[in-house]
Amino acid sequence: MNKVKNKIRPFICCVFAAALLQFSFFKLDVFSQTEKTSESSQNFSRNLHQWGAINLFSGLPSDRVHAIAQDANGVLWFGTERGLARYDGRRVQTVIDENLPVGSVLSLETDNLGALWIGTETGGARFVNGEFQLIEKTVGKVISSILIAPERESVILAGNGQIFECRQIENNLEVQAIPNQPILVADSEPKQLAQITSLAISQNILLAGTNRRGLLHLEANNEVLGEVMSRPRPFFVNVLAKDTNGNLWLGAQARANESGLFIANDIYRPEKIGAGLGTVTALDFDNDGNFYIGTAERGAFHFRGRQQLENFTFENTAGGLRSNNILTVFVDRESVVWFGTDRGAFRYDPNAPRSEQISSDPQSNFVRTLFQMRTGLVFAGTNRGLFSAPEINQPWHENRNFIGKTIFGVAETDAEQLLVGTASGLFVNGVLQSASLDRKQTNDSVRAIRQFQNKIYLAIFNRGLEEVENNSRTIVFPVNDVDPGLREVTSLYVENDKKLWVGTARNGVFLFDGNGFFQDPALEKLKIAIVRAINGNEETGIWFATEKGLFIYQNGKLEAVLPDANARSVYLEKEQTGIWSATSTGLFHIKFNQEFGWLVSRLEVEQGLPSANIFAVLPLANGGLMIGTNRGVVRYNSNPVKPLLIPTRILSQKLHAPEELKNGINLDYPQTSLALEVTAISSRTFPEQFQYAFLLRDGSGVVVRKKISNDAQFLMENLKPGNYQVEALAFNQDLLSSEPLIFNFSIAKSPFPWTSVSLGVLLALALVALCWAVIERRRIARAGRQLTAVNRELVTARFDLANEAERTSRRIARDLHDQTLADLRHLLMLTDKIDDGVNEQAAIIRSEIETVSSEIRRICEDLSPSVLENIGFAAALEWALQQSAATGKFSYEFHADEDFEDNLKLPPNVQIQIYRIAQEVIQNISRHAKASHLRAAVINTPDFVLTIEDDGREFEPPIHAKGRGLANIRARASLIEAEISWAGRLDGGTIFTLRKFISVDSHTV
Repeated sequence: MNKVKNKIRPFICCVFAAALLQFSFFKLDVFSQTEKTSESSQNFSRNLHQWGAINLFSGLPSDRVHAIAQDANGVLWFGTERGLARYDGRRVQTVIDENLPVGSVLSLETDNLGALWIGTETGGARFVNGEFQLIEKTVGKVISSILIAPERESVILAGNGQIFECRQIENNLEVQAIPNQPILVADSEPKQLAQITSLAISQNILLAGTNRRGLLHLEANNEVLGEVMSRPRPFFVNVLAKDTNGNLWLGAQARANESGLFIANDIYRPEKIGAGLGTVTALDFDNDGNFYIGTAERGAFHFRGRQQLENFTFENTAGGLRSNNILTVFVDRESVVWFGTDRGAFRYDPNAPRSEQISSDPQSNFVRTLFQMRTGLVFAGTNRGLFSAPEINQPWHENRNFIGKTIFGVAETDAEQLLVGTASGLFVNGVLQSASLDRKQTNDSVRAIRQFQNKIYLAIFNRGLEEVENNSRTIVFPVNDVDPGLREVTSLYVENDKKLWVGTARNGVFLFDGNGFFQDPALEKLKIAIVRAINGNEETGIWFATEKGLFIYQNGKLEAVLPDANARSVYLEKEQTGIWSATSTGLFHIKFNQEFGWLVSRLEVEQGLPSANIFAVLPLANGGLMIGTNRGVVRYNSNPVKPLLIPTRILSQKLHAPEELKNGINLDYPQTSLALEVTAISSRTFPEQFQYAFLLRDGSGVVVRKKISNDAQFLMENLKPGNYQVEALAFNQDLLSSEPLIFNFSIAKSPFPWTSVSLGVLLALALVALCWAVIERRRIARAGRQLTAVNRELVTARFDLANEAERTSRRIARDLHDQTLADLRHLLMLTDKIDDGVNEQAAIIRSEIETVSSEIRRICEDLSPSVLENIGFAAALEWALQQSAATGKFSYEFHADEDFEDNLKLPPNVQIQIYRIAQEVIQNISRHAKASHLRAAVINTPDFVLTIEDDGREFEPPIHAKGRGLANIRARASLIEAEISWAGRLDGGTIFTLRKFISVDSHTV
């Protein structure tokens, strides 16, 4: 056993170190096609990048997730077997509140006003304006279903045998039970309450799904729920839901080889949909006609209309979906699908990069060019042939005329002829064309094809530019045999049929207007690199993809946007708001912002691409994107939904609540600094991928400070007195901007010295003879004010340094929690897939990973103690005692007045320093005093006093201590201007005392 552990530990340490290092998350066939379709193209790969997990390991109170909802701020809420949890895109937090019913959370819904409704096994509640409100009439009742019913201007809750309708009347929530009598299971002895599993409104009729009485409908006067005698009639109904078109869908229990999915627009004649779904437990819809179904044993299914598209299981997602037992399905605002299971919650992004293998031959998956015809047919030219497929996800077909040929370019003429440029020459509709008349050979390497002014032009490497007209080919560039480099033509681009841009390998770029060729001196820098692709227009600029970088030519100037990138192709977005460029290090997305210049994001292997070596990119007619790599093609849909941006921390010499931003923040003298921290929320962009932009404007609107980076914090310091405006933006992975967060604040001027001036005037008028004394007095007073200001700035700087240290600790703790723990969680998932034959080693690996995870959580808590924010200062001190006493070395007691927290006047930055001092003292007692009992007490009037005494060995602090513990205690006490002392007890032991003077202005130090 020890040998196995010794082998496992180095492996875990290596993975942990690598994680830290990484993060320092049809109809048109112009020519015949072969009938054979590769097996790899029929089976589109499901990237693990499309999947993500939130479970017990990542912070959920239970792995059994019954319900998922999203509020107006983009925060996700999870209802689990052991309570409620929230996920803000960065971390998962268990929610504990006295007004929240205890027990399993069975249902969650968000109403039109942003309130979150919660159904549990012991009652219902709602979350409004930042606080939980218990629905008194539902206490003790099971609430397993919630329906937001705008038709009835109400919210309807249901559970075991009872339905409650809730209406907001002014400031009161009125709750009515309908019907008045409980709903029972028919023909049951003894009588049992009917379990209501779901609710819906169809044709203004309230419907309730039950697990033994089938579908019920509410009859007149809200008095009786009648049974719907439909054919077929499912008796065990699990879910009712309406899609965006108003169709009613029903999910019910069914045999494994049957389907439990029905469309029930006519509730008396529901129509069964699909086959082999088994029991349907949950379903939800997006805004594009897709919906996702959860089943009891068959995993999840993706439907569009009545057509089944995909089936997700543990097996075919490589563990991305870790359970086939789906309890709930939720589609969020960005069309990301969340599946709640008995093993956690799992996210699936249908628009994430999706890899496709064109062929089983690796060289046939080396894609050099992509092209889409006007009919929608997409062509992929590879190192070993030409393949085509419809725009939608369908298998790729190989064209037999190009087997083994290297394809460089594909084009379509106005006459719908398909032109293919290969290393063996030009093919028109699949037929090889002869070369120019002055040559005998036909082995031309055609690198690019363009139609310009009703003629076809070919870029032939080592030959030049040829013009094709009436089946005749003529070399038009270069005209004379001059520099051989002029014949190395590599790329062509037509700008509005007025200019033909010609890129070469060693001589830069030439322009052809139909009459002659010329060069622009501003493009001189392009002569040092191979120009592989050209795109753009005169208004937005002409882009050049070269081996030495990506350049833009605009307003007579050439600018390097990606100076060192090995760029292969470049395409403008349809709206011309940005460009995509394929390079050897990934796919770059670039947009220009008036304030911050060029914004750049990159798709690479970490975001789901099979390779970072990209050769082609093609915006499809349907709005998607196709990417050609050396390992196949990738389909990707950009995110059309803006990310949400919320303020998380506003700090001056105190912590400001986000609500203060509405009316602005006024900073009193001598405060000259303000720090802002924000959080962007998006299901499709991970926290580290966001770019945050900040602007600081003065009262006249002039930008005095700006910043753009991945850092979500903006420090505004040493500001002059006056009014300021802050604007913050967040850009997601697709460079889509959030709505701006804008607020105002002001810096107060220093007060005018009325007292000194008045005294000086009086003295000057009364005693002219004392002018020299008055002048001297003013000089001394001025020096004193300067000294006071310097001292005040010094104190402020010391506190700012201490605060920055604490913030750094919190950031480190957050990174460890969000990134490193996520990697260890991924390792934990991998252990689940180890063969049964090595279960003992798997258990050891899992145990080691859990031990490392626990240690990291402890380190996170040491770096950033959350108890101060969560439970209060006194409770945090008692918690520190409890943690040390947990070792069993001593017992403890803690004393504090009941109104201690209410009267506490210490700012948060002082509290954290006292808390750190208390931790150090308690640790010293635990290690060295050999005490059996420890007592601590705090008082808050008139000064703050902390005493910690023990009955162990008496302690006398040395004058010149070598250890860092006492030095840390003295340094922190000096920082907050507190007095500390140690004294012996009469009965043996030591008393430690910390005294902090509380000033009248209690919010400052």
